[in-house]
Amino acid sequence: MTVELVGGGEQRVRGDQPAGTSVYVRAGRIEDEAPDLPQDSITV
Repeated sequence: MTVELVGGGEQRVRGDQPAGTSVYVRAGRIEDEAPDLPQDSITV
C-alpha cells in the first residue's frame, strides 16, 4: 500500500487497510488502525 504522511509525503508500506483509514506505521509496515483524531501541524 501507499500511505500519505501527515507532512504531505507518501510512503510504500506492507499491510492492508481500506482506503481512507488512518494507520500507525513502523519500519515500513502497518502496525494498527489509528483513531480518528484532529490533526495539526506546527512549523518550528
